[in-house]
Amino acid sequence: MMQMIQQGGVVLYVLIALNILGLALIFTKLFVYWSFKNNLDDHALGVTTKLKNLGAQNISLELLKDEVSRKVFKLEKGLGLIRMVASIAPLLGLLGTVWGIFLTFQVISKTGLDSPDLFAEGISSALITTVAGLVVAIPHVIGFQILTGQLDYIEQELEDHVTTLAFKGN
Repeated sequence: MMQMIQQGGVVLYVLIALNILGLALIFTKLFVYWSFKNNLDDHALGVTTKLKNLGAQNISLELLKDEVSRKVFKLEKGLGLIRMVASIAPLLGLLGTVWGIFLTFQVISKTGLDSPDLFAEGISSALITTVAGLVVAIPHVIGFQILTGQLDYIEQELEDHVTTLAFKGN
């Protein structure tokens, strides 16, 4: 395994670092969203209490939605980084592949085609970064989709809870 990582070069090390960062963020966000959903009533109460404390006697639906959007916006932080990792990982893999093939052709220009094993070894190491780029990108795409779905669910549920609390006595 270490030999494959070394063959992938700098690009592979960058992909590994991005993978660790992105997966840590995905799992952190999953925990934060799970915790938020378990305390949805408290968050809804906090939003309505905040609006009432601001002196909003007649709380409008638009004001409630704005406050819910502010709360959800705070939960969104970090999703852009996950999306970025999902987007650039295949491109980094492709960069590593092109770079590896470039280096392979340099070897061929110096040694000729007399040793096909050198050529095959160069192509093999070049393709390692392509595989790594896809291996990094796929879980990040899936994680991003799951997290955005959860965030949409949280926003809708929070909006419903806040609306119910705010207009309960009216």
